[in-house]
Amino acid sequence: MQTVVGALLQVLDHLGPTPPDSACLDHPEWVNILNSAGAAYLALSSDKHGP
Repeated sequence: MQTVVGALLQVLDHLGPTPPDSACLDHPEWVNILNSAGAAYLALSSDKHGP
């Protein structure tokens, strides 16, 4: 989860205090947020599918 938060904060810090919503989604680092969020989701949900 820390990786997700770190990636998100990096994008938000780069864009400044009041970026438009589309600016976040168009930021080149946004893919890192998506990737780390997906990995975190899989890691957290894998415990629920165990024996």
